[in-house]
Amino acid sequence: MHTAEAKLGVSRSTIYRLVNEGQLVLIKIGKRSSGITAASVHALIERNMARAC
Repeated sequence: MHTAEAKLGVSRSTIYRLVNEGQLVLIKIGKRSSGITAASVHALIERNMARAC
C-alpha cells in the first residue's frame, strides 16, 4: 500500500477511493494485510499519461 501511495503521490484514502472506483486492484495478503497490484498501479499511470497528452 505504501509503495502505491508513493508511486501515485496520493494519500491512503485516495488509494481506497480508487479501489472502490475500480481503477486499482486490491488483494488480500493475510488476515489483516492487503496490497495493490503493481499491474493496476502501472495501468493507472498509463491511463493518466494518455489523458495528459
